[in-house]
Amino acid sequence: MYNYKKYTRSVKGFTLVEAIISIVIVAAIASASVLLFMQLDSWFTMRIRRSSQMEMKYALNRFVKEVREMKSNTTMTLWSSTQLQYSDIDDQGVSFAFSSGTLTLNSVTLLENLNDVTFTYLTSSGATASAISEIAIIRCTIDKADPSMAMQTSAWIRNSL
Repeated sequence: MYNYKKYTRSVKGFTLVEAIISIVIVAAIASASVLLFMQLDSWFTMRIRRSSQMEMKYALNRFVKEVREMKSNTTMTLWSSTQLQYSDIDDQGVSFAFSSGTLTLNSVTLLENLNDVTFTYLTSSGATASAISEIAIIRCTIDKADPSMAMQTSAWIRNSL
């Protein structure tokens, strides 16, 4: 009789082919997970940017709405690059202020985590105003810190022409 045990392998373990196949499978899984992570990271970044953009648009739209309800430019009591105070058409006081990275409207926070907010006062022709009676347009520029972006809007004051 022929002895088959003599030619069979009695050592237990992996063959070279099995080891190479295992390494290839692990490498494929690792590269797929890296690609998936990169896609998720960019998706989260875009989501944060969109959210910040929506917050900034809301704040700027609110600014325009409030400034358009200003009684006239002569009701402004404080006008600087970081603060604006005036009376609206119902003789209620309205105050925009920027300090410590926060934009507030009547002491209520509109936006946080800001680098800068600038109010610019312009004449009807677009030149910088030097007196309250010349102000026809108020421009608000917001510069957000994280994520880094800037937006601006302008609002005409009623009865300023």
